[in-house]
Amino acid sequence: MMAGAATLAIMVLPVIMRTTEEALLCVPDSFREGSFGLGAGKLRTIFKIVLPSAIPGILSGIILAIGRIVGETAALIYTSGTVANLAGFFDSGRTLAIHMYSFCLGNICRSSTAEGVMLHLIKEAGLEKEFVIDSAGILSYHQGELPDSRMRAHAARRGYQLVHRSRPVRTEDFYNFDLIIGMDDRNIEDLKDKAPSPEEWKKIHRMTEYCTRIPADHVPDPYYGGAEGFEYVLDVLEDACAGLLTSLTQDN
Repeated sequence: MMAGAATLAIMVLPVIMRTTEEALLCVPDSFREGSFGLGAGKLRTIFKIVLPSAIPGILSGIILAIGRIVGETAALIYTSGTVANLAGFFDSGRTLAIHMYSFCLGNICRSSTAEGVMLHLIKEAGLEKEFVIDSAGILSYHQGELPDSRMRAHAARRGYQLVHRSRPVRTEDFYNFDLIIGMDDRNIEDLKDKAPSPEEWKKIHRMTEYCTRIPADHVPDPYYGGAEGFEYVLDVLEDACAGLLTSLTQDN
């Protein structure tokens, strides 16, 4: 919010300065001469004679500047950003980047890998400034942990670095993200239960909706399986993330 306030202040400053200058110039010289003739000094003349006479013109400039502030929404979107809930004065808001969020049960296998794959694809496409990617878990029992070591090993072989620390979903996530993506039906139902209102349900999608090559209806949890399970999850997520990125870039 501070960035937005500073931006708007700089934008309207020339308008206020120009109208103030014109208002001061419009004060007749005879007012100043009469004040000096009666023995008033410079400061007394300015504050008691000139400024009171120029106030209507100065106020007109301020009103014009406020009107410009109201109309300059683009400047706020690029600097202060937009949030569904009110942020503090020094808090960061959301800019025009698309905020995408992926969820699974514990945030140490599927959703953290989806985040890593998506970040990799976005970086390759040179779109780092266009998207904000994060992930979380429905449950908090792995909070603060790195992704599963087996998942990290399989992902590393394909060039993905999984460094996200597990965390549970928070209520503000439903306000701060444009897309909220679950890995299976259970995730979708849990997300809807945690959403602050049904209005946020329209943001919730299933990851496999974006698959274009692999006919999968969900991303299975590989935690209790073997190497094949982790490889299959990577296959599905690579397909789905590529399809999701294509969908988002085409829409924009």
